[in-house]
Amino acid sequence: MGLRYTLITAVRRLVPRKLLGDLTLASATAFDIDLLRLAYRQHGIDPGAKTVDAAEDRFIEQELPRLLPPNPVIFDVGANVGEYSARLRRAVPAATIYAIEPNPLTFAALQEKAERLDVRAFCVGVGSAPGSATLYSPSDEPTSGRSTVLPGVLIAADPKCVTNSVTIQLTTLDALCAEINIDRIDFLKMDIEGFELDALKGASRLLADGRIGVIQFEFNVMNIDSKAFLRDFYTILDGWSFYRLRRGGMMRLGNYTTRNEIFAYQNIVAVRRR
Repeated sequence: MGLRYTLITAVRRLVPRKLLGDLTLASATAFDIDLLRLAYRQHGIDPGAKTVDAAEDRFIEQELPRLLPPNPVIFDVGANVGEYSARLRRAVPAATIYAIEPNPLTFAALQEKAERLDVRAFCVGVGSAPGSATLYSPSDEPTSGRSTVLPGVLIAADPKCVTNSVTIQLTTLDALCAEINIDRIDFLKMDIEGFELDALKGASRLLADGRIGVIQFEFNVMNIDSKAFLRDFYTILDGWSFYRLRRGGMMRLGNYTTRNEIFAYQNIVAVRRR
């Protein structure tokens, strides 16, 4: 790392910026290098599964604990079989963790793991209002983490995808917290395949009262189907600080700009300003 930094610094000092840009573009053209994709990966956009896991590990183990109060309350929404809940339990052992998973086939495995982890699990989905919805899953992977209420998400990923469907019950985060006597959520993780904005709409009272501290959600191609723009998250989380997770840590996004309206995999973290 030291040698690399020294070389980069020397090049910056010796080579004019415009010439360096011209050389970079010429090299990319000659060797058929996708500079946009490289830039995206450097900034935590569609970086690949291994990098996503590494960035999340760093966030969970190093950065998240510093953002949380003692004995925090954590909601893992879209918990699937509980892998993320397990990572949270290891990193924040004093936390009270609630795992939310609407797929009844997946919930059986989640409940078994939740008992070992001292996590309370609920077989329900969260949205903007109570009711019911149809959950779609790939027929060859009925407990898939890609299960979604937006069938177009699965078709976009695989036009030949054959889906199974099941009716699920929906509640809201406001209603669920009232039901189980929870007055705050210190960390809200959401991985619900394009339905994250709807879930936040169902947490309007919690948000208005400043009773949610940190939120992690995915933003990607699924937001095309859900028609949820990054701007919408900035609007509903007005006054929050936004970051993108990457291998090197949390990258601050700053105020809203259309430059960040990129429909490719991103792990976004929003932190309420105290």
